[in-house]
Amino acid sequence: MSVLAFNAGVSAGVVPASTSSVAGLAPPFHPPDDLIARRLIRQVRRAINEYRDDRRLALVRARNQLLKTIILTALVTYLLVALAVLSGVPRPAFTSAIACFLIGATVGLFNRLYLDASTETAVEDYGLSAARLLHTPLLCGLAAVFGLTPSALISRLQSEAEKYKSDLKSSEEPSAH
Repeated sequence: MSVLAFNAGVSAGVVPASTSSVAGLAPPFHPPDDLIARRLIRQVRRAINEYRDDRRLALVRARNQLLKTIILTALVTYLLVALAVLSGVPRPAFTSAIACFLIGATVGLFNRLYLDASTETAVEDYGLSAARLLHTPLLCGLAAVFGLTPSALISRLQSEAEKYKSDLKSSEEPSAH
């Protein structure tokens, strides 16, 4: 009598039924089955590594996008300040705008300090935190000058980055303590 045997979902074949096997079930592992198991483990490890690489790439893309935004925003800010100086904005108004910018930047940095202290995920973020540190005073300072509150935008950017980092953290091997 022969039995249809499935080996870990990878291959199937007809094998002679032995007295120790139950009809419809595969016989015990043999050396070729060990090779199949190793192949499956390799495939699973590769899938996990690809997933983790995708998460890392997402962090790098977020950092690069943020750096581009910082450069463009700083350039536009510089041009606005130059335009204000060249057009002869009264000194008290210019000084008030600078004071608002500095206060907004300081509040933004304190907010960044609070958010960084409250994050639990300790994963390499490939410079995203440093880019956020540069971005925060610029964005918050401009928001203060124009009477806006950038907290919603900063919170959304923070939550996206934390999602990527927590995905990476959850895909790591558990460490032995």
